[in-house]
Amino acid sequence: MVYSEIETLYLLAILNELGVNYELSEKTLIGHFNVNESNDMSYFLIISLLHHIKRKPKYNIIRDLLRNKIKIKFSKFESRKAEDTLLLIDVLTCPYVGITDIEVNEFRKEILTEIKFFKTNDDDSKKYDFLNQISNKEPNWFSNWEGSDLGKELNTKRGHSVY
Repeated sequence: MVYSEIETLYLLAILNELGVNYELSEKTLIGHFNVNESNDMSYFLIISLLHHIKRKPKYNIIRDLLRNKIKIKFSKFESRKAEDTLLLIDVLTCPYVGITDIEVNEFRKEILTEIKFFKTNDDDSKKYDFLNQISNKEPNWFSNWEGSDLGKELNTKRGHSVY
């Protein structure tokens, strides 16, 4: 099946706005977006899927696959790559990389440890203090994780000149 990822991701954003009756099944998401261990995934796909699955337990398999993809991306992290930096900031603010706050913070700590953000002698309490500071600052840097209004965003975009 050939599809254009960006257009499909727009459709996914629209389905999110339509509510629970329009959620796609986990099997459909995994099949359509070819989410598996061997497939490389773009920043946009990862973030769009996280937006769709939120903290719903029915998406545990795809959440685990996305978390593994994120870990793989960060095993090759390059701070000069825009996609890596955007993904890092979004992962650090995304409430959907786990089902509970504890799980979310554990994952964030793993990611920051993977990219060697912390000093080797930092204990877990320092790491969690830092994670709590991030969580309490600005929750929406690049992605608006909660309370997005697609209609408002489209109207704003319509007002911007192309040239």
